[in-house]
Amino acid sequence: MNEFDRIARFFKPLAKDFPGALGLTDDAAIMQTPPGVDLVVTTDAMMEGVHFLGTDTPQSIAQRLLRSNLSDLAAMGAQPVSYTLVTALNKDVTDDWLQAFSETLQGDQKKYAIHLMGGDTVRSEGAMHFSITAFGVVPHGQLMRRTLKRAMMPSDVYDIYVSGTIGDSTLGLMAAQGKKLYGVNSDDIEFLKQRHYAPEPRLELARTIRTFALAAIDISDGLAADIGHMAVASQAQAIIEADKIPLSPAAKKALDAWPEHMEAILTGGEDYELAFIIDEREASLLKIAATKINVPLTKIGQLKYGEGGIQVLDANKRMMMLKQKGWQHF
Repeated sequence: MNEFDRIARFFKPLAKDFPGALGLTDDAAIMQTPPGVDLVVTTDAMMEGVHFLGTDTPQSIAQRLLRSNLSDLAAMGAQPVSYTLVTALNKDVTDDWLQAFSETLQGDQKKYAIHLMGGDTVRSEGAMHFSITAFGVVPHGQLMRRTLKRAMMPSDVYDIYVSGTIGDSTLGLMAAQGKKLYGVNSDDIEFLKQRHYAPEPRLELARTIRTFALAAIDISDGLAADIGHMAVASQAQAIIEADKIPLSPAAKKALDAWPEHMEAILTGGEDYELAFIIDEREASLLKIAATKINVPLTKIGQLKYGEGGIQVLDANKRMMMLKQKGWQHF
């Protein structure tokens, strides 16, 4: 198939329910936003050999590609509307591969109420590359940022929470790379891989907490790194207690068998859970929010007045010395 045949067969059906896509026949798309909302835009890219393995399935690539962008929208408290897609495909990509890729996107579009509105498809002479720009909306005044909504005073102490469980994705990646994980069985391995390949963006949680959360970020670069980003942006100090970090049963087994995994859990990233800050006086609102969603929320530390940065304490309240805080491209 040539470029336009591929667009017509695999991507045009993804845009059929979004009028602003204009049937993918024009050079640009149109998006209208209702009054009283702010438009939120995020872009994320994935490169073969860096963000995914050449042996990964088209389904897993499609899921991680779209859901990582949706997680960025969740971190801002936004609900998804539409996205553009850029694909750089090599000669090894077959029609069956593209069919599985587009069908997976179709399923996630339905699940998360988002539509393709345009993009581009080009040829790569080597590694494959994908990029999505996602658009979302949030009511005026309810945007969440990694920076606190108000400046900290010396007497201020806020609580740091995370959703779900941490570390599954990095352990799942280790398993996918053929690394041995001790203490876990085959079902645990499959669970960890699934958590890596099919993360769950916390859109419902974001919508529930955005009226009272003081700051938020999604865990993509690593728990320590991303909470550190919040602390630096807010000119405050985050103190995290490693033994309070929520773990899945599979991750706990792996950690019990090999305690050195704790550093990977703290720094590995790609959990796509939300870390957020609340005033303890809003704990009642958080309790109400927790009853509305089927996601565990765990307090793992505090944000205090002080020099921007993060400290991670072990079970004996001693500061852990991490080789690095999280993922860095350069």
